[in-house]
Amino acid sequence: MKFLIYICLLVLFTTFSYANEKERTLKGVLLSRISQLITYRQGSEDFKICIYKDKDMYKSLQGLYKGKKYKDLPIKVFNIGEKEEFYKCDILYSEKIDKNLLQKFKHKELSYTLLVSDSIDKLYDGFMLALYLKENKIKIAINQKALQKSQLNINYRLIGAASKIINPVKEK
Repeated sequence: MKFLIYICLLVLFTTFSYANEKERTLKGVLLSRISQLITYRQGSEDFKICIYKDKDMYKSLQGLYKGKKYKDLPIKVFNIGEKEEFYKCDILYSEKIDKNLLQKFKHKELSYTLLVSDSIDKLYDGFMLALYLKENKIKIAINQKALQKSQLNINYRLIGAASKIINPVKEK
């Protein structure tokens, strides 16, 4: 009986682990597509994707983007912590959030960084984009006001691809 329970737990863990890896890979591919709809600051030698305190996402994206380029710039993926200079990142992905991180979001230079999370709730804390799982699909939610305040140039098709928009900006 114990052996049967062990086998069942092993199968569940393996399935769950595979599902998480698949979700991370899909989010990575979606980030790549989204980045094509955004114009970032000019003059960089490489395109930096920073992952805040998430080793699994870091490993997944590092493998996904190895040898890839963004508009002729090599893509580099970094696993960063609280002491890092976030404003050097073109994309900052974070599942975890704390008050120290939120304070850094107010840094003026960070307005050139696309702030991405995995939860719609984090859009209310200053994140610009959320890639979240709903009905076994990765969906996009956007904080339009935060995007507009940034120094990033956003293609209108990104807004059209969003399944949810937080803080919509009215056309004048």
